[in-house]
Amino acid sequence: MFLRIDPDPADKRIRRLTATEVSDRYWRARDTADFAAVVTWFAALTPDELDTLIRLAAKVLAD
Repeated sequence: MFLRIDPDPADKRIRRLTATEVSDRYWRARDTADFAAVVTWFAALTPDELDTLIRLAAKVLAD
C-alpha cells in the first residue's frame, strides 16, 4: 500500500493521505531513467502550464 488515509488530529472531519514506507522504498529505488520518463509525461505542457500545475499542486499539498 503506497498511501494510507489518516484522520486530521485537529479536525476529525478531515482525512489526509499519507505516504507509507512502501511508497518511500519504491521511490528511493528509482533510477535516472525513471526520472527521465516522468519528464516526458509533462512534455506537452507549455512553461506557463507547468507553472500553473506546480502552483496548484503546491496549494493542494500545503497544510
